[in-house]
Amino acid sequence: MDKKHKTKVEKLSQQVRGFYAQQKPFRVFHGSTNSTRILEFKRDELVDTSDLLTLIKLDRVHKTVIVESNMPMDTLVRTTLKHGLVPPVVPEFPGITVGGAIQGGAGESSSFKWGFFSQTVNWFEMILPDGDVVTCSPSSHSDLFYGSAGSMGTLGIITAVEIQLVEAKPYV
Repeated sequence: MDKKHKTKVEKLSQQVRGFYAQQKPFRVFHGSTNSTRILEFKRDELVDTSDLLTLIKLDRVHKTVIVESNMPMDTLVRTTLKHGLVPPVVPEFPGITVGGAIQGGAGESSSFKWGFFSQTVNWFEMILPDGDVVTCSPSSHSDLFYGSAGSMGTLGIITAVEIQLVEAKPYV
C-alpha cells in the first residue's frame, strides 16, 4: 500500500485506539455532508477521515482501482474514464463517497447484472473499533466484508477499497 496512505491510516488507528482505551464515544467526520440535519462536533470526540481522497493504484490489466474511502463517486468516475474504465455500478448521487456507498448501501443505485456497489468490491481496509487495521475480503474477515454493506459505519472505518472496473462504453 502507498506510504502516504499508510501514514494516514496509522494516525487514524492511533486515534481510535485512544478512544477505545478510554471507552470514550467518538464521531467520524468525513468532511462535507449532504445531510440536512444540524451537526455539532466536539473536536476532542472526532476522528477526521476527510483527507482519505487519494487514488492509490489503477490497474488496467486486472481492471481494478484502489482508492481511499472518502473519494466521491464523480471523482472516481472522471478518473477511471480517462483510462477507458468505469465502475460497473455507479450510484446516481455524485457526491456519495466510496466508503459511504458500501456502508450506507447506496440503495438508490444497483444493477441487475452487478448488484449493489458493495458487490463490485474485491476487498477493503478497515479500522476496527479497538484501533486494529484489517483487510476484509471474501476469504479474510469475511464476516466484516459481507456485514459492512449497509451497516452505516457501525462496524469500523473503511480507509481503502479495491473496486472492480469494466470497459467504458460510449453510451449506457
